[in-house]
Amino acid sequence: MREHLIFYLFIFAINFILMSQAAYFSTNINLALKKDGKPEQPWLSAIGNRNSQSKISEIAKKARPLSKQEQEWLKALRKTVLSFEENKRRVEEIFPTITPPINILILVGNQGGDDGFTYENSSICLDLSKWVENYGEVKTNELLAEDRINRILLHEYAHLLTKIWAKSNPQDVSTPYKRALYEMFYEGIGNYFSLSIKWIDSKGNLTEKAKSTQEQLIPILRERLKKLKSDNGSNEMKLRKGLSTGTFDQKWGALPVALWLAEMKIKSNQTLIDQISRGSVGIEEVFTNK
Repeated sequence: MREHLIFYLFIFAINFILMSQAAYFSTNINLALKKDGKPEQPWLSAIGNRNSQSKISEIAKKARPLSKQEQEWLKALRKTVLSFEENKRRVEEIFPTITPPINILILVGNQGGDDGFTYENSSICLDLSKWVENYGEVKTNELLAEDRINRILLHEYAHLLTKIWAKSNPQDVSTPYKRALYEMFYEGIGNYFSLSIKWIDSKGNLTEKAKSTQEQLIPILRERLKKLKSDNGSNEMKLRKGLSTGTFDQKWGALPVALWLAEMKIKSNQTLIDQISRGSVGIEEVFTNK
């Protein structure tokens, strides 16, 4: 009888702990579409900075129910949330001085956004139309789909935590040059968590493709930074073009930083943490002399 009581108390304690953790840290998915396929207000708010007001008004009136392919990606996303809950600790551990959001909202739509972006301090937004456009159909291999989804979520979660970190560690963005350095820092961290086995092998080392891409991009990076340093703002957007946008292996600012962070991780986790804690200053010191 006593053994049975101890057993049931043990089971109760385990369930209580699991329920407490689930209540304290949770990730929720919200499909921000009405029954007729029109976007709900939270989605319209999230894409507000990415579209003109006239475009937002147009999107608000447009009914676009999820396509079959978008439904498949949403189904795969729902299956991946639990593994994301575990993997997001990798992002949290590189920002030891901040408190992560208690609740994370994954806001899903299919008009006017990007494959992944953030909104405010605790929302990861995903435009499924961009997933279909960029990645095609969900592959029959669920592990491959889960890996891609995890990398997208971790990338955006890294952006959320970087923004929180920057509130207590303000970065200098007063000139075109300084703004480019911060974009390299901000997007470099996100792209670090986007790196697949194409870039980092099973032991954490850079692949030959990663090394050759670094060699190609760093001269471009240094040339652009040199020009941005003397720019008065008239050519800023032209000079920053492609820093963190476009084809992944052509991101001349974000990808070299991501690969450099991977090199720091190889040395030790503390080395990675120390480098990130230096912010844009650390990026400047490394990449203007590399």
